[in-house]
Amino acid sequence: YGIYGFKTIVKVSEDIFMNESDTKFIKVSSLRVSCDGETNSSSEGHPLVWLQINEEKGFVSCPYCETKFIFEDK
Repeated sequence: YGIYGFKTIVKVSEDIFMNESDTKFIKVSSLRVSCDGETNSSSEGHPLVWLQINEEKGFVSCPYCETKFIFEDK
């Protein structure tokens, strides 16, 4: 298994990756992040939520869309 425990990881942009089950991974440099589902249409997505990354764990997943925010100290 490769990065983050998945066989296939596709780089979408500089800090955004997706795996074979379409889970989005976003590398962040802050322990506090927000997520709103980030879609192209205002009728999609989900309510804005603020999430706290546990420093020991190193990541947090959005309870709505399952986007995984991974802390990487820059």
